Amino acid sequence: EELVSRTEGYSCSDLTFLCSEAAFGPLRSLGGVNEIASLESKDLLRPILVDDFWNSLKNSKRSVSNRMLQRYEEWEMEC
Repeated sequence: EELVSRTEGYSCSDLTFLCSEAAFGPLRSLGGVNEIASLESKDLLRPILVDDFWNSLKNSKRSVSNRMLQRYEEWEMEC
């Protein structure tokens, strides 16, 4: 629930970026390129964790302002 509230106002593109970055968390935890290349099986890779989303959130922000969201809502009501 906290993750949902912290991403309020994020666009679909923003959320896609957030999730993509979180998905790289298990690879980043291995270290560098050499460690990733030497991984013998994908089964040895840890799952994506909630902490990966928190770390991703530190490096991302909304791309749409509150004013722009309001304008989209007004436009939608006109249609």
